[in-house]
Amino acid sequence: MRRTIVVVAIAAGLVSLTSSIALARGDGWDPAPAAPFTLPSSVCGFPVDVTFPVNQPYAKTVSPSETTFLLRITGNLVETLTNVDSGRSITVNISGPATVVIDLETGLVSINGQGRAGVYFLPQDQAQFGVPGIMLVSGHVTETFDPSTNDVSALSVSGVFQDGCAQLA
Repeated sequence: MRRTIVVVAIAAGLVSLTSSIALARGDGWDPAPAAPFTLPSSVCGFPVDVTFPVNQPYAKTVSPSETTFLLRITGNLVETLTNVDSGRSITVNISGPATVVIDLETGLVSINGQGRAGVYFLPQDQAQFGVPGIMLVSGHVTETFDPSTNDVSALSVSGVFQDGCAQLA
């Protein structure tokens, strides 16, 4: 499974880059809606449906080079996380903003998020960094990983975070 947060951010951003200028927010910002998905039970011990009742993020490519793709994401994004087994759900603001940097030579992806964010971790990342499967952050989070191997090489969190899995259990 690819790192979900990056798949959502990158896919939304790349799709939005092809949207009509008439739909653009202005100044190069394009709509970048997120698509619903389901986290596997390996993340929390039960599957989690992720939907977006407020889905108004925007993305902008900034200073791309031959070796780096930089995507800025902002706007209004609220997610509802639902424990598929119990039906218990929580709704959280994850509006960011965030910057996604893709190194086109190495394939490494770096995310720099500020404000509110939802970050999802596979079991190996949970063990390596001592984090929950769903981390709801209010503050600053940076993460670098290889999406082809799911190997997280760096993680830093400052501010406050909550265990989303525990809230859904």
